[in-house]
Amino acid sequence: MPHKTTYYGSPRFDKAIPRSAVSKLSKAAQEEVIRQWFEENYMDPNELPYDSGEGGYQWIWGEGVDPKDALQDEFAGTVAEDLIDSIADELTDINHEWSPRPTEDDYYRDDWVPDDLEGPYMELMASLNQIELVAKEKRSIIDGPLIYRLLYLNIIIALETYLGDSFSAIVLNKRPYLERFVSHSTHLREKQISLSDIFKRAKTIETDVRGFINGISWHDLANVAKIYKQAFGLTLPDIPDTIRTGIKLRHDIVHRNGKTPEGQEQTWKKEQIATLKAAVQSFATEIELMLKALPEDADAPPKKEEF
Repeated sequence: MPHKTTYYGSPRFDKAIPRSAVSKLSKAAQEEVIRQWFEENYMDPNELPYDSGEGGYQWIWGEGVDPKDALQDEFAGTVAEDLIDSIADELTDINHEWSPRPTEDDYYRDDWVPDDLEGPYMELMASLNQIELVAKEKRSIIDGPLIYRLLYLNIIIALETYLGDSFSAIVLNKRPYLERFVSHSTHLREKQISLSDIFKRAKTIETDVRGFINGISWHDLANVAKIYKQAFGLTLPDIPDTIRTGIKLRHDIVHRNGKTPEGQEQTWKKEQIATLKAAVQSFATEIELMLKALPEDADAPPKKEEF
């Protein structure tokens, strides 16, 4: 059986190049190939869920990998040792261990995903993965700025959708949490109901709640935190600065076509998309762990849940 040839990508080449050609490239080109390969296969553990009570980073995609070991295994004998060492040292300065990136199959591993593979969390992860793949495609100087701007915006939209759909899936399908939300919601509990209408309104309460939910701006994370607290008794994680910035820029993109309030043009790059995607993934994963730990009884303490 013939040996399968390994191909690599690089920003300077239109086509993937075979392993046999890497050794003939300039040192600068080899460095680009190595860095792109590492970026495609490993990610900073800061993108992973973090739980101090469970020892720190949760290595949900596999055990941490030493950068030098990874580069040696892939490129030893193909490029010079000093080039591998130089890049490995730089990566090690960032983190001593890096996480393998998830493959498409990893999103359907039975040992960690929620029972409902079509649920809001899985839809969010699929959207983020698709955004990342599209962002990595080569763009021209004409369509690149527009594509990157829309991809950046779509990450925030995907987060909004996750927060709204996850909330609705529980409140509208689990009676104890519907009742808790109605009794704790500042908006709903202030509604006046005459005694003669009480049974009639009881029949339409789910419709009333659904209408209220549909009117929520799910990118207003301060308000979302209050609503989650009222419905579930949960204190959501602190909002990362990266996501705060993303929400501010969302407003500029939606309402000013990407310009600042002063009318200045703004541009987005692949690196910004990757950073925001990682922050949203980590933030949403923390929330999902909380939601999965909710007991059936809305007044009972949450159980411990992890992927």
